Amino acid sequence: MDKRLNQVYQQIRAKYKDNENENLLINAQLDWIKYRDSACTFSVSRFKGGSIAPLVSSNCVERITKQRTDELGIYLKEGEF
Repeated sequence: MDKRLNQVYQQIRAKYKDNENENLLINAQLDWIKYRDSACTFSVSRFKGGSIAPLVSSNCVERITKQRTDELGIYLKEGEF
């Protein structure tokens, strides 16, 4: 899942290289990573110490990463922001 996200992200980065939107994209992606990590940490905290915690964690990361990949894919298809 991360591999596909990184592919799409790099395509968008290339499209906006040396453009004022490049820094906006970079900052948005860094903020998104913080959000994903925080959201999934919370999600797993409800099951701390339980055998299901790793599954909850991987499902959370996969779900949120897929959403972000789809979102970036839309930006790539739509063209300019």
